Amino acid sequence: MWQASVWIAIGMQAHPKRLEWEELIAVGCAVQNMHLMAGALGLAGKWTSGAYATHPHVAEVVGFTPGTQLLGFFYVGHPAAHEWPRGRRRSPTGKVIWHEE
Repeated sequence: MWQASVWIAIGMQAHPKRLEWEELIAVGCAVQNMHLMAGALGLAGKWTSGAYATHPHVAEVVGFTPGTQLLGFFYVGHPAAHEWPRGRRRSPTGKVIWHEE
């Protein structure tokens, strides 16, 4: 984490007319999109959410207003390896079950 060029604080404010779990999922989708974009730009990314990364005092230090929950940090930087590892995907045949009526 100390080698990352950028730290992005991830937070969420609960909305009285929305379910909290839906807001959490929306934040997760946004972070997924950040991660995909970082990868597309040749950057590495990591979301961390341990006890220190979500503590209310840390939320205050990064400037979150009261009521904003700190959900962790997304680190972005240049990967240490010069070449991305190649993925090894198996066929989806063993993972998908089709049901017909």
